[in-house]
Amino acid sequence: MILGRVNDQLEIEAPVNVAKPDGTVTHPTAIVGTGYNGYLALPKALAVSIGLEPRAPRHIRLGDGSGVLSEFFAADVHWFGQLYHVNALATQDEILIGTALLESFRMEVMFHAGETVRMFAP
Repeated sequence: MILGRVNDQLEIEAPVNVAKPDGTVTHPTAIVGTGYNGYLALPKALAVSIGLEPRAPRHIRLGDGSGVLSEFFAADVHWFGQLYHVNALATQDEILIGTALLESFRMEVMFHAGETVRMFAP
């Protein structure tokens, strides 16, 4: 089980474990972004500072239907005891857990600031 919390903006915050190339793990707090269908989004500055390898830019489709060329980084994510090799979307400042990483997992949440969120493996 992974524990998170509901913040004052009624967003779900949860820890995510991202491995650096040297094998050490950083534990940033991420927002669960149900509107993002990728695996993980990280600020470009964070991805660069922990030494993640850039991937080729590619076009992504935004919620309004428009497209944009975006940068990605190779990231290893430890999630419920599994290692996921993912392409992390580079952002300005947001760290997001996308629905691809949440697939098949169960989440219990009461949307009230300060409440505990529980995520369970399938």
